[in-house]
Amino acid sequence: MIMKPIKRLRAIWLIISLSSLILIVGCHSHQSPTRIEASAFVVDDGVVRIWRKDINKQPSTIIVAYSPYNSTRYSQLSRFSFIDGSLSQLVTTIESQPKVIESLRFDDKGNVTFNQRQLNDRREQISEKYIELMQYATKQTILISNALIHQQVKLYQGQYIKGVVTTCQGANVSLSLNKNQAEWLNTRTLNRKKKWLAWIESPYGRQLLLIGDEDFCFWQPTYDQM
Repeated sequence: MIMKPIKRLRAIWLIISLSSLILIVGCHSHQSPTRIEASAFVVDDGVVRIWRKDINKQPSTIIVAYSPYNSTRYSQLSRFSFIDGSLSQLVTTIESQPKVIESLRFDDKGNVTFNQRQLNDRREQISEKYIELMQYATKQTILISNALIHQQVKLYQGQYIKGVVTTCQGANVSLSLNKNQAEWLNTRTLNRKKKWLAWIESPYGRQLLLIGDEDFCFWQPTYDQM
C-alpha cells in the first residue's frame, strides 16, 4: 500500500474544510453561457484554483489545481466531467515522483464503471471508501465554486516583467499590492527577467496567490478545451 493517496486526503480536500464558507455566502452562480468562471482561495499550506464551465446552468467541467507552498508536498490537478449535472468522470494527476494518475468513471446512476490508480510500475484499484470521499469532494467542490462565484472572487494570471503584468488575455495591468505582498513579489523577482503570477480580485480587495517560474497561461484552460 502506498502513502501518496493518504497524503492526498489532506490536500484534496482541503476544500472540504471550507464548508463554512458555503453556509455564509450561499451557493448561487451566475455563469455566462460562453465563458469560464475562474476563482481561487488560499488554504493553510497552498492555493486552490478552480476553473468551471457550465452548460444549461449545470456544471459541465470543473478543473481544480492545488499548488502547495511547501516543496515537500505535491501539486495536484483534478478534472471533473459531468453529464446533465451528474459526475461522469474524475481524473486526478498527483505530481509526485513518480507521477500518480487516478481515474474514475460513473454511469448515470452514479455507479463506478472504471476504477484505476496508475503508478510507475503497476496499476491498482481505488478503494470504495476513497471513491466515496471523491464523490463527497465533488459535491463540496461545486458548492464552493458556487460560493466563490456568488461573492465575485475572480482568478487572474499573467506574466510579470519589470513591473508590468500582462494577463493571459493579453491586457497590461498595474497591480496595487499591500506592503507584505509587494515585498514578496520584489524578493521573488530580484535578478529575474520574468515571473508568472496568479491573484484574485473581489469586492473585498486583491490578493497575490502565486509567483512561479512556470507559464501559468500555457495550461490555463480555454472554453473550448473544457
